[in-house]
Amino acid sequence: MVVLKDISFPEFSPTQRVDKVLQAYIDNQTNSPYDVIIGLEELKPFGIDISCSTETLTWNNTTIPWKPKSYLDNASI
Repeated sequence: MVVLKDISFPEFSPTQRVDKVLQAYIDNQTNSPYDVIIGLEELKPFGIDISCSTETLTWNNTTIPWKPKSYLDNASI
């Protein structure tokens, strides 16, 4: 487990930051479908809604589609 501070979710907002310390789990296994796991108990206070039926996430009236794990492999960061 790691502690994350001053994080942002840039697909929702390039400037908005989370003002709470979050706990996350890092998965380094190459066959895992996840890079970082942030639990529902952490996401719930922010009002981040995860919809499995539509494969979307919604936060502050912004909805984004789920992305595959490989989405950031070739992205400019």
